[in-house]
Amino acid sequence: MGEFEWKACADGCVLTRYTGSAARAAVPEEVCGLAVREIGSYCFHGHRELERVTLPAGVKRLGAHCFYDCRNLRELAVSDGIRETADGCFKNCRSLHALDLTVREHHFTILKQLLDEVSRRVAVTIHFPDGACAKLLFPRLLQDYEENTAARIINQVTYGAGVHYRSCIGEHAIDYESYDGRFGLLVNLEEPEVCGEAALLRLSAPVRLSEKAAAEYEAYLHENLRELAGAFLAGERYELIELLADLASEAERDILLTCAQEAGALAVVSSLLQRRAGQAAEDEFDL
Repeated sequence: MGEFEWKACADGCVLTRYTGSAARAAVPEEVCGLAVREIGSYCFHGHRELERVTLPAGVKRLGAHCFYDCRNLRELAVSDGIRETADGCFKNCRSLHALDLTVREHHFTILKQLLDEVSRRVAVTIHFPDGACAKLLFPRLLQDYEENTAARIINQVTYGAGVHYRSCIGEHAIDYESYDGRFGLLVNLEEPEVCGEAALLRLSAPVRLSEKAAAEYEAYLHENLRELAGAFLAGERYELIELLADLASEAERDILLTCAQEAGALAVVSSLLQRRAGQAAEDEFDL
């Protein structure tokens, strides 16, 4: 059917091969009247043109190496209906940095699997049945190798803030208190840009965020505002500048405006000027 080859299975069908060539692929809910239940082994293997893939809620299983070597795959949108994930689903997905997860039954199997296989930092947006949304940044994993001379083997060692953050995910829940409690560790181990992004995402969608943790995030952003602005502008992370402006005071927005002007980020300059004009009009109305 169209961009997929498939075969029937006990509860629907398995997609065995993707034959498309677009940057974005949306897997259909059904094929010839059969519900899509599984992304088969090596289904998307080697499709380096892919940048985003969306899977329907009915998918329950991911076969071995189903996205293997999709080197430019950046975003994945899935639901928590996925209960079975084989080895190597996301192996060599070097660019994967964003997961959009729709939660219906509070199963986090797919989140755990993805974060176990993807070593780079990943921004996760979680949509809950009640309409609430959480945004969490999971820092990178650092990996090294240690030689055991006596045993004549080499062991892979994983370390860094990413290890601690990934341990906050359970099969059926996320420990938000533990997640927030690791921010001090993140500040000690990662660059300000990473810490600032983590703080901004958490504050922008504060599911189960305590007042104490929120205050810690906000304090970090205020104390490092100029440095963060420079880093976000250099990386063209303009969406993070907008989040920073939401929390900034009038004086701090002036700093952001100056930074944006110096960086030649005209879209950001325009947005900040519109904010200023809107605030001025609001103040005049209040008078």
